[in-house]
Amino acid sequence: MVVAWLHQTTNRLNFMLELVALTKQAEFVDTSSVFRGHDMCRPSSAQWINPLLPQTSGSAHPNAVGHLITAVEVYEGLEK
Repeated sequence: MVVAWLHQTTNRLNFMLELVALTKQAEFVDTSSVFRGHDMCRPSSAQWINPLLPQTSGSAHPNAVGHLITAVEVYEGLEK
């Protein structure tokens, strides 16, 4: 249930950010799709998102690989 709420919240925030970007004539790059198959429920070797437990300041946020993948996605999205 918590994971579903996190996905829904991410989708709502991305929608809001995309709308704001459009009104400001800015580029929005949605990086959510690159995390499919690499979420916190996968084996640790495939995770790009930190697990919820143990609870830390990085829980449910991208790990080092996730940050790198996000940066690549944003870079490639802005080059288009």
